[in-house]
Amino acid sequence: MEFICQSCKKKYPVESLAYKCFCGGLFDYSGEDPNEAVSKLITLGEVITPLIKYKDSFYLKLDYYMPTGSFKDRGARTMISVLKEKGIEEVVEDSSGNAGAAISAYAAGAMIKCKIYFPESLIS
Repeated sequence: MEFICQSCKKKYPVESLAYKCFCGGLFDYSGEDPNEAVSKLITLGEVITPLIKYKDSFYLKLDYYMPTGSFKDRGARTMISVLKEKGIEEVVEDSSGNAGAAISAYAAGAMIKCKIYFPESLIS
């Protein structure tokens, strides 16, 4: 598993924790599907998200059936499961909404400490 820079093609091991290449380019991921690389996915009771037909050929996906009511649960589940397997004990996220809720919920399910930072403007 490695990251490959889209610009200069330099390779980085996933363990390097780099978030972008020294040239400034963004990464492509080269490796197995993270969902298959994890021996045990954290679960909070996910469901197959229902679709309902709206009008003639338009469908609505009902993501509010997910544990935190958000489509962000899919990515949070995978990320937290991988971090748990790698022995990570604490995560930090900046979010103004759904991602923070999903990450904090899955972190709690994995017994990983979690801090969520959000904009001061959200405090009423």
